[in-house]
Amino acid sequence: MADHGKQQGGEKTGSERVTAGPDKRFSEISARIAAERKEAEAAQGQTGRRTAAVGNTWGSAFRLGSEFVAAVLVGGGLGYLIDRLLGTLPFGLIILLLAGFAAGILNMARTAGRAPKAGERLNDGPDGPTD
Repeated sequence: MADHGKQQGGEKTGSERVTAGPDKRFSEISARIAAERKEAEAAQGQTGRRTAAVGNTWGSAFRLGSEFVAAVLVGGGLGYLIDRLLGTLPFGLIILLLAGFAAGILNMARTAGRAPKAGERLNDGPDGPTD
């Protein structure tokens, strides 16, 4: 019969490995844990940067969308109030709703950096018009 302390091929069982060299086993486990921590920290750093970039993108999208909706609602509300005061029901609403739509588009373009700021349009340079 085979010896219970040895497996085939002369290998030690799990309990004998642990008792044979606990300091060596401890140092191996500590090294593996340290390596896993380094990998996890590196992955977390990359994920953290990606998460921040995605959050920044979502924040910009919500800001642009809310500014556009606000401009349209303000234009529509002012148009409706003017129509109620003057009795010209559809015309003020339509005109100021379109003006609010245009203001929302222009505001989104300015925020996204696609259109110049209001003061920059009128001046050729930062010091004023060059005549």
